[in-house]
Amino acid sequence: MTKGFFISILLTVLIFFSTIPYSRAEYKYTEACQQALLNIYDLKMDDARSILKAALAKTPNNYYLYVLEHYCDAMELIITEDEALYEKFKDEWERKRDIMDEKDEDSPYYKLFEAEMMYTVGLMDIKYGGRLSGVSKLFSAYKLIKRNVEGHPDFWPNDRLYGIFNVAFSNMPPAVGWIAKLFGVKGDLDLGMKQLDNYYKQSKSYPGLDAEAIIYKILGYKLTWNNKKGYEFLAALPPELLEITLVKYLYANLSSFGGENDHAIDVLMSIDPTVLQIKFYALDYQLGKCKFKRLDDDANQYLLRYLNQFSGTSYKKEMCNMLSQYYLIHGNKTQYERYKNKLDDFDGDFRDRDREAEVDVSFELIPNVELLKARILLLGAYDDRVEAILSNIQYTSLGELPYKLEYRFLNARIAQRKGNLESAKRTFEKVLDDGEDEDYPFATESALHLGFIYESQKNYPKARFYYDLCLDLFDDDYVYENVERQAESGIDRVAKYLN
Repeated sequence: MTKGFFISILLTVLIFFSTIPYSRAEYKYTEACQQALLNIYDLKMDDARSILKAALAKTPNNYYLYVLEHYCDAMELIITEDEALYEKFKDEWERKRDIMDEKDEDSPYYKLFEAEMMYTVGLMDIKYGGRLSGVSKLFSAYKLIKRNVEGHPDFWPNDRLYGIFNVAFSNMPPAVGWIAKLFGVKGDLDLGMKQLDNYYKQSKSYPGLDAEAIIYKILGYKLTWNNKKGYEFLAALPPELLEITLVKYLYANLSSFGGENDHAIDVLMSIDPTVLQIKFYALDYQLGKCKFKRLDDDANQYLLRYLNQFSGTSYKKEMCNMLSQYYLIHGNKTQYERYKNKLDDFDGDFRDRDREAEVDVSFELIPNVELLKARILLLGAYDDRVEAILSNIQYTSLGELPYKLEYRFLNARIAQRKGNLESAKRTFEKVLDDGEDEDYPFATESALHLGFIYESQKNYPKARFYYDLCLDLFDDDYVYENVERQAESGIDRVAKYLN
């Protein structure tokens, strides 16, 4: 994950703390730090704060404890989106920096933590305060960590923040990419992934730190749309690490994206929200989505609970869009129209999934219910069910051209997933021929998938042709933003084979 609630949690989790065993005079990794860290990952914030408070009373000069307090505050804010906590969060950050500033500045931890804490505050400023102030803090954090790398090139803890910056800056949406150019920043995807991998290898033998490194790796996979590889990485971990609530949640998320949606639901259902010490609204959000992708009858219960109980704005449009589709499938046109129109109730800046919801509801043509079922099941990798639905649809009876384009596109996607690449290519080409002048996404996405296929076959000139075609056809009025980003990433990948 471009990348939504998942990605906001991850960016916040990953960027400003470390339980590194190497210690300086005022940055000591202690048993208290380890226990507090594990409680934070387990979303038991009260226990974490109690441990940190007791430890600070005994060792007030251990600044690791202040960093972990800051992390705990940020996690609560990012997960609950309780705007009332924002000013307190900022005040606490300033108080902690007053304590930490100009203390043991020669330690490589000093600039590392200064950068990480500033990064976190920058993220929160963008969401709750001033966007310009937030962006400025993010790039200040980048400069700090870059200087720390230059001054301490063998200090491997730098790899987590510098690695994330490299990955993130190399995958910025075109709409905001100009900001990085304005600040003279350019990411290096390959280097960033290597840095995250090195950080994981260096830290995986240390309790607490191993969980942190896992989450960094996951973020790298999400930002590069490599969900399947991320799932395989998590599935190979020791079982005890997968019992940590946040790691478990991310495991479920990647299971769903990795074609294991049933497993994702089982994992999510094993999380007991009554033992958590923070409102974890994302659990209903993810369960609702996974159940929706399986067309479960009770999916609406989870979607409605998130929509009605979560006080923030993130993914509210997405929930309304899913609910409108849910009720259309269940034959309730009134509720379909109600939730489709309800998207207008939410104003402001939204995440990728919310903008995708706006694209979905912008089409005047009501979705064909059977094709809609197939589209949703395809997201959950229920390929046999998709094939069964498509086999019962008569192409000539579909009438409207957008229905015919979607029918062919879905058939091509199934052929692609099953390895019938020649058939997939022919069908994607038909979609392109018939749909490139239509204000629907199917031709643009067909060009993207043709790029993927030719890249997998090592036909890099053809892959480049179709990635370029995808960008030529792209229009964010009716195509998801991540299609453009994936095409641009594809161009970057194949470029080294074309020189």
